[in-house]
Amino acid sequence: DPYVSVKWNSTASFGSMLAGDTVANWDDWDLMISDDAPAGHTAVLSMVVDSDNGGAWHLKVRVTIGGIQPIPAEGTTLSGLPDVNGNGSPDLALSTVTTGSAPRLTIVDGATGETISEGRLAPEGYSPVVSAVVGDVGGSPAPEVAILLTSDRSATLVRIIDPLTGERLGTKRLGGARYEWFDIAVGDFGDAASPDIAVAGRTFDGYVRSLSFDAGTMKRIQASRFGRMTTVADFVAIPHYGGPEADELAVYGTRSNGRTAAVVKDGGSGKRVELVLVPEVAKPQALITFGAGRSEMVAVGLENGADLVAIDAQSRERLGSVGIGLTEIIDIVVIDDTGRSDSHDLALLGVDSEGSLITVIVDPIAGVVIDSSTYPRFGRPAAIAATSGSDETPAFALIGPSDRSLKLTIRIAATGTPMATFNLAL
Repeated sequence: DPYVSVKWNSTASFGSMLAGDTVANWDDWDLMISDDAPAGHTAVLSMVVDSDNGGAWHLKVRVTIGGIQPIPAEGTTLSGLPDVNGNGSPDLALSTVTTGSAPRLTIVDGATGETISEGRLAPEGYSPVVSAVVGDVGGSPAPEVAILLTSDRSATLVRIIDPLTGERLGTKRLGGARYEWFDIAVGDFGDAASPDIAVAGRTFDGYVRSLSFDAGTMKRIQASRFGRMTTVADFVAIPHYGGPEADELAVYGTRSNGRTAAVVKDGGSGKRVELVLVPEVAKPQALITFGAGRSEMVAVGLENGADLVAIDAQSRERLGSVGIGLTEIIDIVVIDDTGRSDSHDLALLGVDSEGSLITVIVDPIAGVVIDSSTYPRFGRPAAIAATSGSDETPAFALIGPSDRSLKLTIRIAATGTPMATFNLAL
């Protein structure tokens, strides 16, 4: 590679592992990156894996790098908001962190690209992991935003922010150094009138749990344990899946026995509602719920490398399959139906065979690619969010570093036609 080389540490070893186990080592693979490396350049590492009872296996691992400009080190999240400032256009919540700086939340006007509110989320050393729109918590006319922030040196934080003013309405510190907290789900898990949030975490040996809180008071509701998962593809709230009371929580991924499954727990009590096995999905990607009801839970995964497959999670009926042309999927969001079938569609953010960022809009049940767009000048990290036009046309927004700034583009989902593009200062 003209810009990237492996220096010093080029090997690593681990103890015995059982089938399906995972291990982690954060101190290997020292890479030297040239000063003139372009932002978004993708290098391919050739790795050889051997063991006492098998191998060698030759793997290709893509690593996308930034240039010398200060691009976000690791944390960029994007969430679609309804109209915050009353100008008739949906808006966006953007959280970023740049090297040597504190993470910030910026509420961006979706029509003009102007900043509605802005504020520091946490001290330097924290990075935003995921954001979610919560709903009315503090009496603001705009729905509040929840941000999950992690740090190598301090406790994980959950902040509740008023997007109109940037005011912090609530904070929760999550203890337990064993857990890597990675996602937020929003639902109704308690008796209070305000919305609730649940945060999912995973230990380094694969055990998954969630903690739920009242978003208004940040008081704890309950904890749920989902067992051991070798991979976690999604963590979602399901409206009244098991009954008329609290919403349910589901973790979707690969269990320690190698089977793909969705583990569903009651959001109020933490008791197991159902274990949904989906062996037809080899590589789980997302769990989609269309309103309330068991027949409307769809498991999405990959097969044959780059084919997206949708399976009815209860009947195991194969609903659709379509080639998406991605060598890596970075993020998946559910968007409103573009009109191809009676279901929501998916917006996928990924990397193509040339190493460029690409978005693919898919109807997973009809098995149709609705639109595909490439972004050769975008770097990583990047994020995607569902939004809409002022006339409620389904749309998506993409954020990523480009030419010493953050570029935000909003496009119509059905056609890929740009609605707006803004350059935001880092």
